[in-house]
Parts: sequence; structure tokens; C-alpha cells
Amino acid sequence: MKKYRVFVATNNNRFDNALFSSDIRQTQSASQELIDTVSSRREVYVAMPGSDDLKFLEMTGADAAAGGPGNLSIIIKENPQRLT
Repeated sequence: MKKYRVFVATNNNRFDNALFSSDIRQTQSASQELIDTVSSRREVYVAMPGSDDLKFLEMTGADAAAGGPGNLSIIIKENPQRLT
């Protein structure tokens, strides 16, 4: 399993305006170089089809999420997007 931190926003946090604003920047696929750089510092896991991790990401509308002790474990979808 390939390892891959992204903040999961909910409607009840102080980041709502930045993440859900109409002024938000465009997204593009995260490069393999970015994923490799992050995974050199954190444990990054690709959420597999049918897994609870993928169901969680789909339920929250996120491409990735950090969790575990110190938010050092990261789960990502197979083709994560990043803000540009």
C-alpha cells in the first residue's frame, strides 16, 4: 500500500469561508513528486475501493484526510486534487 495531509473541513469550523468560498482557486491533480515529498515526512495511505477509508473520504467530500496521533497518518484517494 502506497503511503500519502489534508485538512478535512466541516461546516462547523473557522475555515469555511476559505474552503467553500466562490473565490477559491482552481484544483489540479497532485503530482507524484508532491505525494512522494509528503510521504517522506508522514505515513500516507491510498484509500482502496470498498474500504472504510474511501467511504469516509467520499462522505466528507475530501480527497485526503489527516488523522491518528498528531495527525501524522494521511489517507488519500487514488487521484487526489490539490489547490493551485
